[in-house]
Amino acid sequence: MNRNILVLLVVRVIANFADSFYFLASVWYVKETTDASAWIGVTTFAAMIPVAFQVLYGPLIDRYSKKNLLLVSMAIQAMVLIVLASLYAFGELSVGFVIAGLFIATLASELSYPTEYALVPSLVRESDLQKVNAWFTFTHHSLDLLCNAIAGFLLALIGVGLMYMSNAVLYLFLFAVIGFFLRINETVTRTSEDVTYLIDLKVGFRYV
Repeated sequence: MNRNILVLLVVRVIANFADSFYFLASVWYVKETTDASAWIGVTTFAAMIPVAFQVLYGPLIDRYSKKNLLLVSMAIQAMVLIVLASLYAFGELSVGFVIAGLFIATLASELSYPTEYALVPSLVRESDLQKVNAWFTFTHHSLDLLCNAIAGFLLALIGVGLMYMSNAVLYLFLFAVIGFFLRINETVTRTSEDVTYLIDLKVGFRYV
């Protein structure tokens, strides 16, 4: 457990909670606004479909600074939630904005998962890699039940608007944690001989 792994693990745990917070807040808002199961289904779909886009992130992760990609992920989610919270505060929030914001925020969130997994092998000894990957897999998948339970409690307690704003604060906090405390040496080289993004993607599909 070195400093960088600890930072990434803390970021992952807090981000898991934040992801659950804004997902449940969005579903709750759509339910209360429309009371239509079809719209609830569309909202859930908007949060699930970005998982399929993870396959497109591989070449980007290989070609750009992983720390910067994590910062971009947190910044996009913070900005989306600030917009949603502001629209809610002024009474201008609509179901369309909620679904679009949820899709964009989840798309950014899905960028962080493979980026973290790609970063871990460079931060630990090979003998410790399996154990560390197990920690990250646990925080990614096994905390969902707890995250959703706490999110439901807070949603009933503080409401949608404050949930969105507190989420934005959480992502800004994670942005600062990554920016100031994640200390890694990355060498990103892109020469004229580098293959294009589409060729990288095609190679990845062929490998799978």
